[in-house]
Order: sequence, then structure tokens, then C-alpha cells
Amino acid sequence: MNVLEARVVLRDRTVVDVLDLALRFLVRHGVAYAKLAAIVLPPSFLVTWAIALSCDSWVWAWAWSLALAPFAAAPFTALASRLMFEPKAELREVLGSAAAALPRLIAVRFLEGLGAGLGSLAFVLPAVWFLGLFVFTNEVVVLERANVGGALARMQRLMSGGGGDSILTVLLLLLLHVMAVLLGDVVGRDVLQDVLEIKAPASIFTAGGSALGLAGFWAFVPFAATCRFLLYINVRTRNEGWDVQTRFAAIATRAEGA
Repeated sequence: MNVLEARVVLRDRTVVDVLDLALRFLVRHGVAYAKLAAIVLPPSFLVTWAIALSCDSWVWAWAWSLALAPFAAAPFTALASRLMFEPKAELREVLGSAAAALPRLIAVRFLEGLGAGLGSLAFVLPAVWFLGLFVFTNEVVVLERANVGGALARMQRLMSGGGGDSILTVLLLLLLHVMAVLLGDVVGRDVLQDVLEIKAPASIFTAGGSALGLAGFWAFVPFAATCRFLLYINVRTRNEGWDVQTRFAAIATRAEGA
């Protein structure tokens, strides 16, 4: 990453500011996100919907959705990085970088699930701490190309520089993801019944899940990936002084022009 080429002002931001910036960033690059989403999200939705239909239970569908979401988010992490530091992003390169990191992602995510599962056996807080520790897994593995051992050490250092923000991000994104699922179900049912006059599926509140809610779950993945990436940039800016570097570069550029 060349911080001097960043297309977003590098400064220390609150988590709420990062959420707002992520929304504006996603809208600004909506075409690129839409192209990548058309490749990544439909297979993810169909696989988890097929699990719900085959198991006749939404419990397994939601479990597999939670397990697969970090891997579906990896290409969006790569895309956000390219769009922030480069003039354009080639989808082939974005998908290639995410695919190359897949074995390491699987290994690190397995350790995350193991740690969170063991932590939740005693208290909720250790599980949340583990989730906060691994919140930047995609960024460290995909963007920094760290191996499993290096990724764990790197995430530990990032956690020490922004542990509060990491845990807050986990909780806030989890809440927003649940809201996206509920919104997808409620709005989708209203559109089918009132606009298209088509019989809507059973409500998520009675059936435990629905295809509309599942669509809302996967539609939220690009935004969540962008939020995590920008928070990762925020933590690195705070720890490594990227904002100072860019300001000195701007001063030097003005001095050369004068």
C-alpha cells in the first residue's frame, strides 16, 4: 500500500465515522461493487438456501451463512484496497488475490471458530474478545499475505492498538447484519404482496428464516467488508502515523511547487 496514493483522507476516525465513510465509499464505487457482487453473492445465496431446503430447517442455513460469509467478504476486502490505493481495480486480479489466500483463510478462520467456541463455554466476554482479535483476518491474510503464524502475531499487534474499536465493530456490525436480515424479510414481503401481488413466503419470525431474509444477509456482506477494511486503515493510521506521512508529503509538494 502506498499511503500517498490514498483516495480517502487518512486521519483518526471514530467507529461511527468509519461506518458513514464506508457507505459513501461503497456508493462512490457502486459499479465495481455491483460487478463483483454479481459474481460472488448469488452462489453464496443459492448454497445456503439449498441447505435450508434440504435440511428443512433454517438453523443449519444460518450456521453455514455465518461460516461462509468471511470467505465471501474476502474479494470485497481486496476490491476496497485496490479502489483506495489504485486508479482502478481489475476483477480478475481481485478474485485471484482472494483465491490465493483461501487456504490460509480457512486455517485462520478455523482457529477463530475454535477459540470463540471454547471461550463461549465459560463466559460471553472471552468469545467476543476472540472475535475482536480476528476482526482483521481478511485484511492481514489477503492484503498483507501473512501466513497463519504471522497472521496471529499481526492481529495481536493490531488488537493492542485498537482493541476497543475492534470489539465495538464486531458488536455493531453484528447488530447491523441482523437488522439487514430482518429488513430484507419485511421489505421483501411488502414488495411481493403489495407491489407485485405475489404470495410471499412465511415470515422469518414464524418460520425461523426466509429466502428474503437470507438475501438481506448476503446483500450486507460488501458493506460489512468495506467497514472492516476502513477500520483496519484507521487502526494502521493511528499506529503508524499515516496521516502525518500524507501531511508532510502534501507540504513537500506545495514547497516544490512554490
